[in-house]
Amino acid sequence: MKRDPRLVEFSREHHSALKLGLLIKNSDDLALLIKEIKKAKGMLLNHFAEEETDLLGIMHRIGDQSVIDRFEDDHKKLRRYLHQSELTLEDVKAFGALLTSHSRFEEQELFQVIQDYWLQLEEQ
Repeated sequence: MKRDPRLVEFSREHHSALKLGLLIKNSDDLALLIKEIKKAKGMLLNHFAEEETDLLGIMHRIGDQSVIDRFEDDHKKLRRYLHQSELTLEDVKAFGALLTSHSRFEEQELFQVIQDYWLQLEEQ
């Protein structure tokens, strides 16, 4: 299914997050990885805030608590990594894995649920 225009910008940002996740997966250069995470930090924090503002109310109307719980829990964990003053390579690898799985979850599951909901509303 084609991505709804209301979600396109989120998808673009997920693409950037997935690129960062791939870099983290494929590199053990801690200094480089921390530099790249710091460079992406503002975008990621803004992205989380915008998703919470724009999408959380919709998710509550849909009522799928397991999706809501994962969404909120992932954002909380990712923020915790982004605000840590010291990151080990193990921390960075865990952050990258979570960022990748979270972006895929939103693209493949969450956005599909939201788009299906919007389609139902349009058909009423």
